[in-house]
Amino acid sequence: MNLLERDEALRTLLEAVHRAEEGTGSTVWITGEAGIGRTELLRVFLERLPSHVTRFYATCDDPAEPTPLAPLHDAFAGTPGVLTPGADAGEVVRALLAGLAGARPAVLVVDDAHLAGDVTLDVLVRVARRIAGVPAVLVVATRDHECRPGTGLAGVPSGAGVVRLPLRPLSRDAVRRLAEGSGQDAGDVHALTGGNPFLVTEVLDAGPGNVPGAVVEAVAARCAGLPQACVEALEQLSVVGDSVPLELAARVLPAGTAVLEEAERAGLVEVRRDRLVFHPALTGLAVEAGLPTLRRRQLHHEVAAALWRTDRPDVTRLLRHAAASGGTATVRAVAPAAARTAAGQGMHREALPLFEAVRPHLEELSPRERAGVLDCYGVELHHAHRPAEAVTAAWQAAEVHRRLGDHTGLATCLALLSRHLLAAGRTGAAEAAAEEASRLSPALTDREVRARLLLARGMIEVAVGEPEAAVTLLAEATERAEDGDLAALCAVHLAAVQAEIDGEAAFPALRDAIAGAAEAHHHEAVAAGRALLAELLLRFRRRDELDECLQEALPHAELHGFLSHAHTLHLLSGVARVHSGDWPAAGRALRHTAHAGTTTRASAASGGPGVPAQRSPTSYEETTTGEPFPSTAPTGTGTARASYGGTGAGEPYASGGNGMPHTPSPGGTGVGEPYETGVADGTRASRRSTGYGGGSARESWVVAAGVRRRDGRPDGGGSGAAALMSGVWLGRLAARRGDPAAGAALGRAWETARRGRVLVSCAYAGLGYAEWGRLNGLPGVVREVADALLPRLTRPGSAPFRAELLLLLSRAGAATKPFPGCPPAYEAGLRGDRHAAADLWAAAGDPYERAVELALTGDVALVDEALAVFDRLGASAAARVAVRRRAALAEPSSRRRAAHPAGLTDRQATVLSLLAEHLTNAEIAERLFLSVRTVDHHVAAVLGKLGVRTRREAATRARALGFRPAPAEGHPA
Repeated sequence: MNLLERDEALRTLLEAVHRAEEGTGSTVWITGEAGIGRTELLRVFLERLPSHVTRFYATCDDPAEPTPLAPLHDAFAGTPGVLTPGADAGEVVRALLAGLAGARPAVLVVDDAHLAGDVTLDVLVRVARRIAGVPAVLVVATRDHECRPGTGLAGVPSGAGVVRLPLRPLSRDAVRRLAEGSGQDAGDVHALTGGNPFLVTEVLDAGPGNVPGAVVEAVAARCAGLPQACVEALEQLSVVGDSVPLELAARVLPAGTAVLEEAERAGLVEVRRDRLVFHPALTGLAVEAGLPTLRRRQLHHEVAAALWRTDRPDVTRLLRHAAASGGTATVRAVAPAAARTAAGQGMHREALPLFEAVRPHLEELSPRERAGVLDCYGVELHHAHRPAEAVTAAWQAAEVHRRLGDHTGLATCLALLSRHLLAAGRTGAAEAAAEEASRLSPALTDREVRARLLLARGMIEVAVGEPEAAVTLLAEATERAEDGDLAALCAVHLAAVQAEIDGEAAFPALRDAIAGAAEAHHHEAVAAGRALLAELLLRFRRRDELDECLQEALPHAELHGFLSHAHTLHLLSGVARVHSGDWPAAGRALRHTAHAGTTTRASAASGGPGVPAQRSPTSYEETTTGEPFPSTAPTGTGTARASYGGTGAGEPYASGGNGMPHTPSPGGTGVGEPYETGVADGTRASRRSTGYGGGSARESWVVAAGVRRRDGRPDGGGSGAAALMSGVWLGRLAARRGDPAAGAALGRAWETARRGRVLVSCAYAGLGYAEWGRLNGLPGVVREVADALLPRLTRPGSAPFRAELLLLLSRAGAATKPFPGCPPAYEAGLRGDRHAAADLWAAAGDPYERAVELALTGDVALVDEALAVFDRLGASAAARVAVRRRAALAEPSSRRRAAHPAGLTDRQATVLSLLAEHLTNAEIAERLFLSVRTVDHHVAAVLGKLGVRTRREAATRARALGFRPAPAEGHPA
């Protein structure tokens, strides 16, 4: 175990030794709970003692002490004559003091003194009272709560000669340091263990969701000394939870709470206001984990029976314990209505465990009731950030509605399913579900159902980059919605879509929509609106406003159970740390969100349904999933690109956004290909005029989307845009650090985003892949991303994405220019004003981007400054590019001229080397990001300076000269 936060304790012990060397003795009494690290502290202390200090060490393990003073005899076994067998206590005290004085200086350590016999304790107290005149230190270590009443330790004096040294649990920061790289959340571990060092290390070794066997054994050993009635009471409470209301404890314990006095004295439980709390929480889990299965079921039954006897039972608790005890009749009778009631009241944390309790009994419900439960269950899973399971639940509900012939229920269900599919990263399937629902809508009269369908369709349109169409749909949805929660949700989405069209000018309207929802207590709309606003603030680099938004949004989303939005907010917080240069913290946050699990901690810990939310110390769970990036094939270096019609020869690349044809989605299908294949490939099924290839539309899309396999089994599929974005930013950090695996990971993310066609995901993934290409001297990668993305990034809301992509092109050597509405820092970089750009990035709080601009200046001192920043950040890939830049700047101008003896410029020399490769002018233009006309001029100049008439002669001349041109600006050699 790492010895963290014990420096002050070590200093206190060593200072006592220093005073002993000067002739003044003292006693240090170390106290702390079980597992606090007393023995480890003593080990390190003894190792650090100077060699001339004499050490005596005793450990106690049996209060009965068959041999009186056995620990002290063991300590002085190597020093004959100090202790004489059969001596009385007074003689032993005098002998001990004389032996310690003769060692000069000496340290006597007595560990686990709470397990010492009465005679030994009496001797230690008497030595402590008289040691001040002896050049020695007495160190006594005891466990809190376990010093037996009436023992001699209570007589240890207070005063200048005695230092009491209580050891405190580890802080959250220390636990975070221990948890680094474990895949576990430090806050969760601290809450579970109370910062106890032994428990922390065991939990980290065991992995998330597991109760360590060593902890189960340690807690059992501590319980072994308690009265049997007390142990049984602890077992009963352990199945209730780590925090039990005193009223409930009194109901389930036949002898009342007084039976737990010994457990409280031993520090296993505490009373906090009106609750009995296991100390720490892991103690209760360890007690429960040690129970045989039949005993555990019986204890759950007793709790359920006690709750059933109350006038107004806690339904959530009742159902959990009934399910755990096998009381299916109770679950069937109570759970469905209770679950729907909790969901309807917005009690999402309470609702989900109730639905989990119902799940094993779904087939016992009537079809209509089963469909209703599945509808609500899918929504709660969606809120809990379990998108794949939400898809499965909604698909099952749709099947039941379809068999019932319930068109209204089916349309509502399909609208919900469409949203779940979109969240799961299944864009094509989401479109197809919405389309099927739309075919039912003419027969529907329910305004609310139509509003939900319009909301689902609007969310799809904005996701794929069609905000104008989304505005029309969402405006109608807002008008039709009669339910206040739904109307508020539609309103915030409408305001967010307007920001895609109008950019930052629409931010006040979005804030107003969120404020209106908050005033009316429409919490889902508030959580969704703040998540949308936070992403826009991050995109436009409004750092202070983003920090303020996150501070307000995260507690609200977690409090009200909107964990999908909380997950997004945590992700955005991690990306903000990338921008601010806190890359270690960013990496931890992004790994946490990349691995955010498909189950809550409560469900995972129990291995089944019905575990209450209070078991979860935090709002979302980590899993041990290894690969944060989607498992799709890398894209390679990207040689193919779309035609840029309408651009004139030599026109800067930035103008390519106008008049360019839309590039088809990768893997897209041609006209006439079956609907099912089109959905699987991510093409827009709702806009295709082709047939369905031998099956119903519904049959096609549920199979193609992975909602159901060919064998009919449901499969949620998809990890969603948030997981993809986490992987992208982890990949960007890896690329900047020079990780060789970054390219393949970012390539997979880019291909996955393109298949999903969600514009924001495509933008973030494309920018990550393009940055990797630029850092690794692969301009074709940057151009590939630009070819696919720039035609879609023409609206003001996408201005930051467009500007960053153009800047990456510029840094890769392409000719670019700013555009109207270009954000200032990007605009300065695109103008080539590196100093202004660096200043603007400094003001934005982004040290990496500032350093990149400094590295592109012609000033060696500024390049050195950039290298220092890269070194601090660990940005080795960017540093390699900057080193080459610095070397080129430091090279004497005469040497640079000598590299081209024919008097060629660098650009002309590059063109000549490509002529030697027998490339055509069009191919040279492609390679160098130039127009063909510009290359024509360069070729003519090269032929003239070399004094040759043909390209073949120029190539021969180049080989004869034997020079290699310098790489293009911004590229590694």
